Amino acid sequence: IGLFNADVFRAEGVGSFGLILKELSDGSVIVTHVFPNTPGDKAGVEPGAVITTWDGKPITQAIDAVNPNLFSSYSTEHARRQDQAVFLTRVPVGTRIDVTVQNPGDASPRQITMTAEQEIDSLLEAISPSGEELNLPVEGKILPSGLGYIKISTFSDDDNLEARLWERYMKQMIDNNVPGLIIDIRSNGGGSGGLALDMAGFFFDEGFVLSQEAYYSEATGKFELQDSPTRLEPAPTIYDGPVALLVSANCVSACEGFAYAVSQGGRATVVGNTPTAGAFGEVGRGQYKLPGDMDLQVPTGRPLGLSGDIIIEGKGIIPDVTVPLTAPDALGQRDGVLDAAVQAILAKIG
Repeated sequence: IGLFNADVFRAEGVGSFGLILKELSDGSVIVTHVFPNTPGDKAGVEPGAVITTWDGKPITQAIDAVNPNLFSSYSTEHARRQDQAVFLTRVPVGTRIDVTVQNPGDASPRQITMTAEQEIDSLLEAISPSGEELNLPVEGKILPSGLGYIKISTFSDDDNLEARLWERYMKQMIDNNVPGLIIDIRSNGGGSGGLALDMAGFFFDEGFVLSQEAYYSEATGKFELQDSPTRLEPAPTIYDGPVALLVSANCVSACEGFAYAVSQGGRATVVGNTPTAGAFGEVGRGQYKLPGDMDLQVPTGRPLGLSGDIIIEGKGIIPDVTVPLTAPDALGQRDGVLDAAVQAILAKIG
């Protein structure tokens, strides 16, 4: 269950320091963005700066204490931890914080004091990087390696547009004999599960039962299976080259269903810094309209594998290749996950 409204944050007097923080795989915490004319900028903090203490505590302990649940609920600890780092910098306007920071190139860390000001742009950027709202839901290209690359940003855009774009790119990959394909779903918040499965059908030449859905019955006090299991059906056009899926904790819901489907039987190699969000409860029967032009959505269905085990929920799609998150990756200076996927596909082709 999640609720975010920028106007509410402004009205409630929530401030920040104009910084976006990212916790790396080695446990260090760096600043990835510094917004102009904010407290962090005025204090001289630079992108790439390492923060070691926050308000008198080691930075990891400070992150431990953050409660991001007012923003969202979480099915996995790695997804929650990501938002804890984001919301560490969200405090009441006027809050003074002492921080130990070391900018890139500095010989040693220094102590600074920042006072929170009302500012929302850094939070919006952390949640949805600027410019993404102008992108098409499906975009593709050929990488210098000769491999294909397709980014699926969402499954909740215009279904017809998204299906046509996907089919066009897939046809181009096949017609041009592209030897391997990388699909980037790292920033895909989900949407239509049916659309996601239709798109996954382009990688299989035979249909098969993928999963089954169970709903709680007050009459029996148990979760009861639905009559029709979820099937994946092959598309009219099939891409049979090796595939890699790029995932992250920002791959949620239908995005995870797509990853689960395409990775069946080892069809795709999953690559990422972390598993997906692990939030896959079926929500079709749990959507409500509230006063004040707000919507409430809760999971009501339990997704099960063919053996009866709960799938995805609570653990996510776990990468076959886990790539450490380093400072150059967090700062956008390189893409270690993409590089690892390229190497994995080339190894299969070679």
